[in-house]
Amino acid sequence: MATMEQLPYELLYYIILLLVQSPGGAVAFARIISVCRQFLLFAEDEHILKLVNFDLEMEFKNFYRYQNLNSLLIKCSGAGNEAARFLLGKVILVSSSQLRVSEWLKVEWDGHPCDDLKLSDIKSILATDVPGSDHKACSFLTYFLPENLSAGRFSQTRLVHYQLVKLFLSKGSHHDFIKMDIFLKSYIRYFTKCGESSLVFGFIKYLVSRAHHIKAVEKLVKNKELFKDTYRELRDTWEDPSRYSSVRRYLSMTSVALFFLDELDRRCRTVGVDWRQAIYDDDFVEEFWRNGTNNLLDKEYLVFNQVRAGTIHCFEHDLYKFKHVIQDL
Repeated sequence: MATMEQLPYELLYYIILLLVQSPGGAVAFARIISVCRQFLLFAEDEHILKLVNFDLEMEFKNFYRYQNLNSLLIKCSGAGNEAARFLLGKVILVSSSQLRVSEWLKVEWDGHPCDDLKLSDIKSILATDVPGSDHKACSFLTYFLPENLSAGRFSQTRLVHYQLVKLFLSKGSHHDFIKMDIFLKSYIRYFTKCGESSLVFGFIKYLVSRAHHIKAVEKLVKNKELFKDTYRELRDTWEDPSRYSSVRRYLSMTSVALFFLDELDRRCRTVGVDWRQAIYDDDFVEEFWRNGTNNLLDKEYLVFNQVRAGTIHCFEHDLYKFKHVIQDL
């Protein structure tokens, strides 16, 4: 029986192409190139590298494993693989946050309290006590500084750290922004020293709030009972605002009200009814959920992408503030 190595090159190449593009393709490809020298040659093929599937969920506790400068991730990113570059942008965000935590701990040790961007929360998320992790993070981030672009095989197509982060800003889903919020802010602080009162921080904060809003709207779109419960709460709040004395609950209901009212008014005008009557009509509520919620979600995505565009513009405007030296700690 013929082994894989004995197959015609064209057939083997086709099999590798199917493998790398399949779900989990990056992990599978990394395994086979580590056990066979012939397969390792495919890791030098730029066409294959561009197609490797990086549908990976990065575990924060093990993020330092992605900081290998000779890894498949770095190769694929250099070859122009957008998915690899997107994941690499996340690694850069987390790596800079690691160094930010180390700076914070050093200040704490020197007797100067520093409660900055909830860095204690980052410390609890990341495995910052791995021996040599700070030195590894420094070496990793230094590789992506602008002045080091001329080094390496993919010097013409390699991106610097802020270009990879910009790609994350451009391509990230609302779930990505919710998950990476604290790391994105920490990255900005580490490289620019911008305070939380700066414009770029304001845009990021607003972008993440819109991401949370989309997440909430998606739940309402998928769950009719949740939608009806929220609708009833809106009606009860309109009838008697004093019932919601808690400031947190009031703010939540205000957000829900803003979410509903515009589309509610539009649909009432469409069917020719007064919205004060419509909020008590169960048939109208059913129709609203079936035909109106997707439009609400589309509007939320539109606002989210508008804020995203503003965030990217502000990020690009602040590039001149980025430092060009990373000091080992």
